[in-house]
Amino acid sequence: MAVDPALRRHHVKALIKLSGATGLYPECLVLKGIEILGYAVGGGGFADIFKGRLRDQEIAVKVLRVYQRSDIEKLLKVTLKYGIFINVN
Repeated sequence: MAVDPALRRHHVKALIKLSGATGLYPECLVLKGIEILGYAVGGGGFADIFKGRLRDQEIAVKVLRVYQRSDIEKLLKVTLKYGIFINVN
């Protein structure tokens, strides 16, 4: 079922709010098929930046550093709050 383009932004905002409230996220908001190209080109205190590719477009990919399993839950809450979706393996 296609989403009306005029309402898409409202649907995404609603999904982000629901995700933040429940700690769950819909798979449709996760980007799949991102390819990391080579080594980190930059970084900071909590993440590294890589060149990447999504479909035929070159993109920047921020990879967050998680040192302990307990940090993953905190990280998910922060990312859901800001509408940033990650894949935790």
